[in-house]
Formats: sequence, C-alpha cells, structure tokens
Amino acid sequence: MRKIAITQRSELFESVGETRDTLDTQLVQLVTQCDLCPVPIPNVLSTEKMLEIWLECVKPDAILFSGGQDFGLFPDRDRLEHSLMNFVMAKKIPTLALCRGMQLLIKQAGGSLKKVDGHVDQEHDLKGMHNHRVSSFHNFAPDFVPSEYHVITRAYDECVEAIRHKSLPIEGWMWHPERTTSSRQLHISLIKQLLGEHGY
Repeated sequence: MRKIAITQRSELFESVGETRDTLDTQLVQLVTQCDLCPVPIPNVLSTEKMLEIWLECVKPDAILFSGGQDFGLFPDRDRLEHSLMNFVMAKKIPTLALCRGMQLLIKQAGGSLKKVDGHVDQEHDLKGMHNHRVSSFHNFAPDFVPSEYHVITRAYDECVEAIRHKSLPIEGWMWHPERTTSSRQLHISLIKQLLGEHGY
C-alpha cells in the first residue's frame, strides 16, 4: 500500500495549555478507501531540517495538504507547509492540495487570493473538468492564478475551484471531498488517478 503523508490542523486547548495536531477522521477514511496508507505529519516539524529527516524516514509516495484554518493563526503549520511544498516541487511527488492547501499552491507560486461569499458550509455544482456537486468551506478563493497552473474547474459564480500544475503531478481542489457524500465514489476514483499506483 502506498503511503500518503497528510498535513494537519493545529488546535489550541487553553484549559490544559496544549497545542494539538488534529486530522478529520472523514479524511482518513476517504484516503484508506483509495487504498492509500495515511501518515499524519506533525506540525512541530517546522524547520526544513526536521522535516527533511522525517520525510527520509517515512518516504511518502504522495502528499495531501488538508484544509482548515486561515494562514497566520499557527506559524508552525504555516512554516511546515511552505517547507513541504518546496519538497513537493523539488521531488515532483504526486500531491493533492485541498481548500487551504490549494490556497497555499497559489500563494507559493506568486498568485493572490480574494474574499468570496457563499462558499462557507455550502453545497454547489461545478463546471469544467469536474462537473459534480461538492461541499465548500472557504472564505477565500484564487484571484490571480500563476502561469504554471491550468484552471480546470470553476463554480457557477466563476470562482476558481480546481487547478492543475502544467508539468508536475499536482492538483488543488477548493472543496472538501471528505465531506461530500453524494460523489464519494467519483472522488475515490479521482484521487486514485492522481495519487495511486497508476497515477501520473
């Protein structure tokens, strides 16, 4: 089974003075249904050297940038994901970036984001390469998409919902496939194509 390294949220529990990494069990279930072995990445590995050592030990076959949380709330997570994105680009490792993860793709390549309405806790239809119904939970969306990416899917309000790198096995989706039960089997098939043994 191929290993997929997954980024996590940071959550502050003030009552006990702890910051914990968390991962939605729905996302783990989706990944295992794609015949992938999930390996959560600790946010404490926020220096490039620490992350490099961890990646050498784990040797992931693919990377999944999970969603949730705006940038700037937890600096360790921000630093980890920027370093991980550098690794992805250098090693050309198959990658799927969800919601916040897709925003990171845009920002890291010099693009920009804009505030949008009607995409938080909403289901809506897509058009383009993906033309199914999805669940969205994002306040920001791509404004300027860098030239190294193709826009492959939009919402019906023209909001950019999915991008694909022109030369690397990297895609970004603004929606949460783990929360979209109506198209579960389709998402499993798409993730297998991108990240599975017979992907890119």
